[in-house]
Amino acid sequence: MEPKITITNTVKSRIETFKVGYIFTYLEFEDASKNKEAIIKCLNRLVDAGKLHKLYKGKYYRPIMGGYNNLGLDVNEIIKDLLDKNGKPIGYITGFNVFNKNVFTPPIRNRIQIGRNSFKPTLYRSIYTIEFVLQKNEITSENIVMLQVLDCIKMINNIPDNNISYILSNLGNVIRKFNKSQKNLLIQSSYKYNLATRTILGIILDTEKIKKGIDGIIETLNPISTYNLNLKKIDRLLQDKCNIK
Repeated sequence: MEPKITITNTVKSRIETFKVGYIFTYLEFEDASKNKEAIIKCLNRLVDAGKLHKLYKGKYYRPIMGGYNNLGLDVNEIIKDLLDKNGKPIGYITGFNVFNKNVFTPPIRNRIQIGRNSFKPTLYRSIYTIEFVLQKNEITSENIVMLQVLDCIKMINNIPDNNISYILSNLGNVIRKFNKSQKNLLIQSSYKYNLATRTILGIILDTEKIKKGIDGIIETLNPISTYNLNLKKIDRLLQDKCNIK
């Protein structure tokens, strides 16, 4: 007689197909809606037995057996539900760690910042603190890199141990590699950022000899506002136009 196929056996077999560190929910199992309670009970029993780990309510993953609880857990897995929904971007990684290798030192390893179109309170998952930055531009796969650059500019004075001239130079290197369409998108997206961000973007574009778009940015600036930045090299004309002190 063939052994009876149970929900437990089905769940265990399915889990064996998942790679270590892959985060999943009960919805990834056969007849999930009909057998929801039974599947969840089975998953929780496997957690109790140490076969699975629970990231947070309803989210499970296979650990490397015998290793530390978070070993094999990919940070991209931890936040994937915060970045994408049904194949469409709803958020993007931003802030201090985006251009860390080229711009910021030291890295803030356990702090993740995510840009979103709606407010969301801080989350704590595994060893990570996940903070959210409100993004006024629509988030698309085409403009995420531009939004990351603008976010970095906006946060420039909040970066630990920063050297603003060094950071601007490296952001300039990033922008220089953008094609014409990307540069235009960067400038258009900057209009929904604050005045200080647009001012600094104008300085970077001027330094990189990217003249197209600077006048449009300058026209949006408040003529009575001033900005205090520790910059060694700023074009005198641009400095006067943007009220940099």
